[in-house]
Amino acid sequence: MAHYSYKRAERAFVPYSFQCEQCMQQSGPLQAEITGLAAESMSIATEKDREKLQRLAHRNLVMRMHDVYDKAANKKVFAKEFRDKCPHCGKPQSWGIAVIKNDIFVGPVAFMALGLMAVMLSCFVGALHGEEQVATFFRVSLILAAAASVVSVIVSLIRIAWKKRATAGGMQKNLPQIEWGAVWNLIEEPVSQKKGR
Repeated sequence: MAHYSYKRAERAFVPYSFQCEQCMQQSGPLQAEITGLAAESMSIATEKDREKLQRLAHRNLVMRMHDVYDKAANKKVFAKEFRDKCPHCGKPQSWGIAVIKNDIFVGPVAFMALGLMAVMLSCFVGALHGEEQVATFFRVSLILAAAASVVSVIVSLIRIAWKKRATAGGMQKNLPQIEWGAVWNLIEEPVSQKKGR
């Protein structure tokens, strides 16, 4: 018997523009597409199920918009959806560096989580095949996870250095002009802490 999972995600478009730090031209109107985490349900058989899935998807979008707005307004860290590549000269902007810095540990954490799952698998394998193979698999799993984490950090640091070098020649440091009014209803909407409400 097959089981199906139904997903729904909502998105909002946030208008923005910026003056290029390199060529000094205005970008013109751009849009950042902000998508909330997909809500998931095992059933959409009834209207109530469909409404609950839609409420969850909307709640996830509201939570994402709160996060995007808070980071942009308070920390000057703009979501990756606010593309920093100039449509005229193709150069990146200095405000795009914060996005990479903000996500520098996402990859290493993911690799370490995979390593821990491999360690749990090694315990399972050990229960079936004996202690010696478990120790070997355990060490290999941890070494690979640690190596992947280190490589991920190094790649992020290289990306930051490249972007810093690419934006160093800018005459002035600008920030994007974001038209929050287009999504203000989502930013002001309170987030329900209960699922499905």
